[in-house]
This record gives sequence, C-alpha cells and structure tokens, in this order.
Amino acid sequence: MPFWTNVTTAIVCVRVS
Repeated sequence: MPFWTNVTTAIVCVRVS
C-alpha cells in the first residue's frame, strides 16, 4: 500500500520536525 505508506511517512516527518 504505497499510498498509506506515503501518508504515514508524511505524518512521521511532520512529527519529527
């Protein structure tokens, strides 16, 4: 599921920032 993975990665990136 590339879409779900992309969303999860985006959320993680925002949280890490």
